[in-house]
Amino acid sequence: MIRLLIVSFTFPPYSGIGGRRWVKFSKYLNKNGVDCRVIAAKKDGLSDSQWNNDLQSEIPVLYEKMTYPTILMTRPDTVFQKIRYRLALIKVKSNYKNQNFYDYSIGFGKKILPLIKKEINNGVNNILVTVGPFHMAAEIIEVKKYFPHVNFIVDFRDPWSNNQTSFGFSGLNDESLKYEQDLEKFVLREYDTVFAVSEEMKNHFKHLLSAGHEKCVTLPNGFDPHDYNKIHVLEEDLKKTDKIIFSFSGTLYNKTEIVFTEFVQALDQIRVENIEIYNRLEFNFMGEIPSWFQEITHNHQIIRYSGIKKFNDAIVDSLNADYSMLFLTDDLKYSKSTKFYEAIALRKPIIVFSEPGPTTDFVEKNKIGFGIYKGTIKKRLLELISHELTFNKELDINEYSIENLTKKIIPYLKPN
Repeated sequence: MIRLLIVSFTFPPYSGIGGRRWVKFSKYLNKNGVDCRVIAAKKDGLSDSQWNNDLQSEIPVLYEKMTYPTILMTRPDTVFQKIRYRLALIKVKSNYKNQNFYDYSIGFGKKILPLIKKEINNGVNNILVTVGPFHMAAEIIEVKKYFPHVNFIVDFRDPWSNNQTSFGFSGLNDESLKYEQDLEKFVLREYDTVFAVSEEMKNHFKHLLSAGHEKCVTLPNGFDPHDYNKIHVLEEDLKKTDKIIFSFSGTLYNKTEIVFTEFVQALDQIRVENIEIYNRLEFNFMGEIPSWFQEITHNHQIIRYSGIKKFNDAIVDSLNADYSMLFLTDDLKYSKSTKFYEAIALRKPIIVFSEPGPTTDFVEKNKIGFGIYKGTIKKRLLELISHELTFNKELDINEYSIENLTKKIIPYLKPN
């Protein structure tokens, strides 16, 4: 019997992409005979995760109230919310000087230590902590000195101290950044196994470790085949159109503004130079968008935003499209998000708006997509439009299914 405790700050029914990875893996680990249980943060509201259906009744989940102010995890709109936000920010800045006070797992690891000790005393001998946010990983590993026989695994869904996209790292002063870098190295040293969502991230962690780099393992994201069992039924609802449709689903990150602005400027020029081509195009966006999106796109009716959609509705929209779009920040040009693998599951060509990098290389090498490079977006977009691009049907997509990826986890778990 293998018994595994998963610590995931975000977990269904609470919304957030951070909960997807391990609600999916736990489902398939459970089917493979692993006794899973979960500790997650209890959040105010936000209980509308699109992965609620993946929660397994036989997997107990204990939700513990978070210590971080909820208001700092939101985008304040009203005057009252903005006042609350500023007061809460002053408090965490005071409490966590010279640390990343935007890491909302600060204090959560310490709070759940008694729960972790109880689970270990009840027979759990594998602890997996998935990050970011990151601080709880450092707080939780302190329990290892009392239970040296327990197998500790840390799973990185995001980069830590070299993160330029989220968790506030780009705004840290030198002293705070040094603290985060040291904390990251401490976690890498102390955990028995380090899972990383990409090969590039794994290599970064290996570089930080002076010894023990063999503990670093790549565990990518993937698609859940169960989510696509009814696609053949949904295809009956597909619309017929002569337009070339591009679809984006997910979170459009704030720091993609430069590449996105160039994309819109390319459409400005195409509209002037060739209105016939322009009128054949349609770009549909679903999910979370930054504040600048509407202002940049308001002059283009061919760019449409339909809000945050339920998973099945998003699938229908994606199936209606000719291409799936991905916009990457400069520091994440190797990223293969869950939406990347969902496009693979749908066998939709993936159009990557980015600097040239590992992701553009991957889609072009495997003939499943096309890179539209920053600095040459208009040229590359017109090149794509003039040549019909199809998904490589010979690619075996099964290796990217979560069901198969789960089998890579089990050898790193310690049996009782």
